[in-house]
Amino acid sequence: AKLDNVGFVWKVSTTPKLPWEERFQDCMDYYEREGRWPPQSAGPLGEWVHSQRMYYAQRDKNFMKYKARQLDVVGFEWTPRGYTRVTWDEGFEMLVRMLSINNN
Repeated sequence: AKLDNVGFVWKVSTTPKLPWEERFQDCMDYYEREGRWPPQSAGPLGEWVHSQRMYYAQRDKNFMKYKARQLDVVGFEWTPRGYTRVTWDEGFEMLVRMLSINNN
């Protein structure tokens, strides 16, 4: 209460929170300009892209119902380039095959 009385800021954000639709449009503009989706290192927009991928990976109910469809329609890459999403079992099978090829 004392901190509230002196105007203490509880949450510091250097990035203004924009509506989802604005970030979506920024993402589309980036894609049209660069020919690829923004990397995570692309500042606030990259953070937004990373968040969308996290919501998707977590199968967030509201995200899947309302926003994932919009990203699917435009061909959004759910897995960053260079990464392949596999299940644990698939990864284990790949490891076993690699070990057998390399005689380990």
